[in-house]
Parts: sequence; structure tokens; C-alpha cells
Amino acid sequence: MININEKEDNELIINKEDFNLNNNLNNEELEYDSDLDNNLDNDLYNIETDKTESKSIIKKQNERNYTKKESDKLYKNTLKEYKTNTTQRDRILRKLETCNLYDDLREDILLGKIEIPKGVKLVHVEDVNLLKLANEEVEGVVKGLHDRISNSEKLTNFRFYINQPYFDRNGGGDPFPLYKWNDKRVKNICSVVENALKLYNKEFSESLNVIVRIYRPGDILNFHTDRDDFSESVFGCILKNLDESRGLILTSKKKKPFMLPEKDGMCWEITGESRWDWEHGYCTQFKSKMEIVRVCITFRFFNEKKAIPKKNYEDFM
Repeated sequence: MININEKEDNELIINKEDFNLNNNLNNEELEYDSDLDNNLDNDLYNIETDKTESKSIIKKQNERNYTKKESDKLYKNTLKEYKTNTTQRDRILRKLETCNLYDDLREDILLGKIEIPKGVKLVHVEDVNLLKLANEEVEGVVKGLHDRISNSEKLTNFRFYINQPYFDRNGGGDPFPLYKWNDKRVKNICSVVENALKLYNKEFSESLNVIVRIYRPGDILNFHTDRDDFSESVFGCILKNLDESRGLILTSKKKKPFMLPEKDGMCWEITGESRWDWEHGYCTQFKSKMEIVRVCITFRFFNEKKAIPKKNYEDFM
């Protein structure tokens, strides 16, 4: 039986155990050892590898969560099991659609020269110790969430907000905490965001919304464009990615997809064409045995104060 419990803004989460179809996919942890020439002055970047390494990377990139046979089986079983529950059915099918789309796009991303979408600007936070401290803060917050969130809520992505919250599309209360800026429990995360903003010649303001998302095996981000309630630029920073063969993918109907070359500390800005004409999304390797695969910070500015949802802060520390 496949269980899905909640849709949260752009994400649909199903337990990874529910997706075990007894297939023969390799369960080893993925590695990605290519050298990335990330030159911001160029519209192209190169992935330099020798022939042996290239074959290894291609093999890793072509590993899918489902074969076509498995996908068809899950689709049919879902239609049958949730025949009278259209809400559950549609959620599961959307999850499956996102998963298959992500894997299709990854297979279309070839080694060699790849055109970066217009409006994508990549930089890097170089302070390794700061990144380490920020990751420790994430682990501390997540540990606390286990004790305060119900079983059904645990099945969605762990996440938390800083400074300003995000919309709750489902209505009702959002169980994930909102911390004030520079609360000592998230102070180093705030410093990472400040450092990244400086690299883009931006600075903190009260309209800044920060979301720290923790991806476990089985978690995804559906392909979407960010709402126009936010300003022209949307920013992100990778605190941790233990599976660098999978990163945020940008896709457009008219051009080849692009996957961010994610490494710890890598930051991006999407603006202009990439902000409005491209969608972006992410999907974990469901059968990974790692507890946490990826930690990503998203931050952007609300256009107007009236667009900011109301939510209580955690007690300031």
C-alpha cells in the first residue's frame, strides 16, 4: 500500500518504503567526481573528465528511480487502490510524474558543454567552517522537530523558516517553526545567507523569506516557477549535497535542461528568463540509504508587506 499524507506548497512526499517494488536497481551511494569549471564570465561551462570517468558518471546519471515497467505498475496499482479517493490518487500520480520527469531530464543532460540558462548566476560561499556550523544548526533543529511534529507531518519534508514564513496552501496551521533573524539556533545559517547576498550585491531586509529544506530519500520538489509575490530574483545555497549526481534542474520547453553543479557552499540566483520562463525542480534517489541527502536554503524578498503570511515566531534565544 502506498501512503501519502500531505501536500505542502510545491512538494509531494511519499515514504520511501512505499516505493520499494523489489527491483534490481543498485543501492550503492552515488559519487560524482567530475571537475567543474564554473566561470561566471562565460555562458558555457565544461565538465572535464577522462573516458573512464565519463563512463562512470554517465552510468550514475542514468540510474533511475523506476524503470518503465515499474512506473507502469505503480501507475496501475494507484488507479486501482485509490479508485474512490481522487485526492490521494492525484497526489501519488503527481509524485510519480515529477520523479519520472526529473529522471528523463537528467538523461538528457550530456557531459561536455552545457548552456547556462540566461539569468542564472552561480557563486560560492568559501567559508568551510561556517558551512559546517550551519549544517550543525540544521541537525539541531531537525532533532527537535522529531519530538514536536506528529507522525503524519513527519512524512513531509522537514523544513523551517527564518525571518518571514512562506504560504500555507493547505490552509490551517503550518507545524514547521519560524525563527527570528539571528536567533542563536540559526545564527550561522543567517551568516551563510548574508554572505551569499553580499556576493550578489544584496543585503538583508525585513521582507526576506528564508526556507531551509531538508531532503531525505523519497523527497521531491515539484517543477514550478516561484510566485510573483516575490521579487525579480530568487536565491539559493547548498549547505550539503551527498549525491552530487542529482541537483536542482531547470527546464524549458524550448531549450535543453540544465542541472546545477551542486557542491557544498554553491549558491545561485535565478532572474529574468530563468526566473519566469523556466521551471525548476528536484528529486532524490529514493533507494539511497543516507538519512539526509541534501540541505538547501532558499531565500527571496516579498514584493509587498501585505503578501507576507502571518505566523508566530519561536521564542527568541
